[in-house]
Amino acid sequence: MRFLSIDDFGRKVAKVAGGSVVAQLIMLAALPLLTRLYPTAEFGVFGVYGAILAICGTVAGGRYDIAIPIPRKDVEAWQLLKLTALLCLVFVVGVIAVFGFWIPSELSTLQWCAFLLPFHICCVTCNSAMFQWMCRKNEFTWVLWSRITRASVAVFVQLVCGFSVEMRGLVIGSFAGAVALVVVNFVCIYRTRPLIEVDRLSLWHVAKRHYRFPSYLLPANCLNALSRNVPVLIISAFFGSVNAGYFTVAMRVLGVPLQLISRSIGQVFYPEAARSYSNSGECVDLFKAVVKRTFVVGSAGLCIFAVIAPTFMAVVMGDQWREAGYIVQILAPLLIIRFVASPVAAMWIITEKQALNFVWQVFLIGMIACGLAFGGMVGKWHGAIAGYGLSIALAYGIEIFICSGFAKGPRERVVVTN
Repeated sequence: MRFLSIDDFGRKVAKVAGGSVVAQLIMLAALPLLTRLYPTAEFGVFGVYGAILAICGTVAGGRYDIAIPIPRKDVEAWQLLKLTALLCLVFVVGVIAVFGFWIPSELSTLQWCAFLLPFHICCVTCNSAMFQWMCRKNEFTWVLWSRITRASVAVFVQLVCGFSVEMRGLVIGSFAGAVALVVVNFVCIYRTRPLIEVDRLSLWHVAKRHYRFPSYLLPANCLNALSRNVPVLIISAFFGSVNAGYFTVAMRVLGVPLQLISRSIGQVFYPEAARSYSNSGECVDLFKAVVKRTFVVGSAGLCIFAVIAPTFMAVVMGDQWREAGYIVQILAPLLIIRFVASPVAAMWIITEKQALNFVWQVFLIGMIACGLAFGGMVGKWHGAIAGYGLSIALAYGIEIFICSGFAKGPRERVVVTN
């Protein structure tokens, strides 16, 4: 059986990363304007909205979207996409029904934009499922242009709202970008859909076949979403929306290399590693190559940027954002481990180790809680930031070690001793 060469893999990474690069450049180019149009507290509100969106978006589709690249037949993968959309619709209807009687106090600062949240969750979940389908069908060029479209629409609306003194313009722009992405992705999905009629019971069949995703991966991903988004919620609650705004912008800047390189590699690594593991029972060579390359690139890029971060923030975004640069200096060296772990974390799914992944996610969120508690004990929010960074560095380092054992195949197992 012929596998894709490293050149084929590299070209796919280039396409996915190319779309991310252009999209991130669009958003970075607009950031100096946005930081001057909107007050720091507004970025804190946007961070809280994004955190709630990320957590709910993880739940809505039952994580069946992640299983789309795995089946051998397109018919089964297509049914997984339809199942994800159906579950998302049920979830959104439930949220709208709840909002009809009660809106959580955490959303009160969003004012009327809180009612965008259910529809935004629907867009995020459907886009995730459609993205997995496009990767399965090797539609990486379409992925490139869809990401550029989303970023362009989001930034345009945010700038228009900023100039018109709309204080929730960051949220509105993000929602507009998600809607635009749904429209663009749907065109590709309709064009590449399978034309074979499927039995009506097949939705139930694929739901049972891939039960591990909602049973184990969904709780694990919920914990992961909490671990990534709880810090901004805690900072907003205990240190105010201004500090939450600094943290949000700092993480947005640090997220550029994660989006441009690490996640783009992971989105190509997943289907390729899944295909290799399915046919030969291992993908250790691909795993090692990805780890080495991401570590070299991540170490060089993040460490260099950490040195100039405060000055960069002050010059580009305004002197009031120098504080965000200090946060970057604290977190950048520690996030290298997460940068490396992000692409290869797909090994949990490929080897169907969702139950063990749930255990690791519990460990991760426990470490983050301890790290944030450290900041509370010393009474400074910088201490909370440092504790957060140390905790995720340790947890993601352990994840890389475990996934390396999975990549070796079932004959090579990770042995844990006391």
